[in-house]
Amino acid sequence: MSSSPKVAPPAAIAFTSAEALAAALGVELCPSPKPNEVRRLRMALPGYAALLDDIAELLARDGEALGVRDVDPDGLIAMQRRYRRLRALEVVLEAVYLSVYYQRLRLDDEAMGLLQRLVRRVRSRAEEDPELPRRWRVLLDFMGAFRKGGRPGGSAAPSGAPSSDGEGLG
Repeated sequence: MSSSPKVAPPAAIAFTSAEALAAALGVELCPSPKPNEVRRLRMALPGYAALLDDIAELLARDGEALGVRDVDPDGLIAMQRRYRRLRALEVVLEAVYLSVYYQRLRLDDEAMGLLQRLVRRVRSRAEEDPELPRRWRVLLDFMGAFRKGGRPGGSAAPSGAPSSDGEGLG
């Protein structure tokens, strides 16, 4: 019996920044436009990209008669190719984004359930160990700040409460 050597699976590529992912995909990482900039963009008509090659052929034939020197057939074909590539990437990245997003939501749900369970347990055992709530004050205060009505005393969240990305404020 010969045993073949086990081949380790390739290491996963970890993209730790949007810049690294954009570079790997060969796309430009552009800042998000301001709302007024988005409003000024022309709305794409459904199916326009499929027409670009046909329009390029017409332009090659009738371009001189139209007198449009700044529009050329090769430019239209290049736009169509770029559109198809960006659209394909958009579809794949949207699927990945949604998958990651929903995985994180499920993790949030699980973690919050555990924190709520711990709060209930600390409160239920407080009579047996009166120091327990003091030791667990950070969790009790944090969770209490987000209960309906907020914490007594008017503070919306304890100082240093983590943000949605898990980082502490202070």
